[in-house]
Amino acid sequence: MMVSHWIRKLPRWPAWLWPAVLTPLIVTRLALLMIGWYSLEFRPDTDYPQKSVVRAGWSYSPYRWLDIWGRWDSGYYMDIALNGYNPSADLRAEQSNMAFFPLYPYMVRALISLAPGKVQTQTALLVGVLLSNLFLFGALSLFYLLGRDVLHDEGAARRAIWYLLLFPTAFVYSSFYSESPFLFLLILAFWAAHQQKWAIAGIAGFFLALSRAPGILALPALAWMYLEQRDWKLSRLDRQILWLGLIPAGLAVFLWIGYDLTGDWLAPIHAQQAWQREFTWPWVTLIAPPDLSRPHFEHMEWIALISFLVLSVYALVRLPSRSYGIFALLLLVPSLTSGSLTSVMRIGGTSFPVFLALALLGGRWPFLDRLMWVGFWALQAVQFAGWSQFYWAG
Repeated sequence: MMVSHWIRKLPRWPAWLWPAVLTPLIVTRLALLMIGWYSLEFRPDTDYPQKSVVRAGWSYSPYRWLDIWGRWDSGYYMDIALNGYNPSADLRAEQSNMAFFPLYPYMVRALISLAPGKVQTQTALLVGVLLSNLFLFGALSLFYLLGRDVLHDEGAARRAIWYLLLFPTAFVYSSFYSESPFLFLLILAFWAAHQQKWAIAGIAGFFLALSRAPGILALPALAWMYLEQRDWKLSRLDRQILWLGLIPAGLAVFLWIGYDLTGDWLAPIHAQQAWQREFTWPWVTLIAPPDLSRPHFEHMEWIALISFLVLSVYALVRLPSRSYGIFALLLLVPSLTSGSLTSVMRIGGTSFPVFLALALLGGRWPFLDRLMWVGFWALQAVQFAGWSQFYWAG
């Protein structure tokens, strides 16, 4: 009797969690595991920087189901988690892990430090992948709640989650990458701001700015939402706005880390230049992008950039708060002004307002909804198969 009494007292999962969040999450992750397994039938990319890895057939774990989540930039995050930051002698010319923000690798570092030293390297990938998926679960749960409130349509909120998970680069949310923590903190900040819980929004923004470079771009959008909620009247401003000051404070922490290591306050920014990103006028990037080193893939990135731009403007006009569209547009600025189309889809894939806008359009036009399901998933399947075999994909 006492056991059943305590079971009844346990908190119950909300009714929407299984159909809206867990079902799409589990279905897409299982499908990606199958794709990663069967991609062994394809020849690996011999141009992968680590030749010994290609010959061995795995990067960090001999277990295929785990190893497929660690490719490319995973190496930089892994290096930070295991060894800390190691700035190159010339940050502007030589690529180094100083270009990668610390929140995600430091969390992995903290967790694996609990394990014996001999197995820390072997457990780092597993810990990182589990962490990514936990953050993804949290991000999807908050995305559903935010989408339902913003769109006033439960069906649209569910479509937005499916579109986000089916998007061609959505496999990185389960990989040894920082996209999942970034997405979770981003949506948490906007959800809290929507609820006028500015302390939570500010704290989330602090860690957001520590997770990825675009995190600082949430500040203008959240400030806009704050002013909207006060009808743009100076007389209604209060102390709550001070919480937004935590967002640049998060970036300042990383700049201090860089200064402590190099003596250069702008070390993390200077380190970005080693990836050959130079200022380019936005219209040049849109009309004649200079970086077409991988023409087939870059053309797809170019189409994605145009699509993100159009959908961001649509979000600016159609969503209840212009702050969502403002953030979506700001997120495109680094790609538009860098002269490079590399990773446009992966960066844009965290633009949750774009998926809210797509969910509205998918509800109006069933053909577009079916196109998203088939087109997005087909592209993700191809890209993840290539990624699993060491090809660049995002």
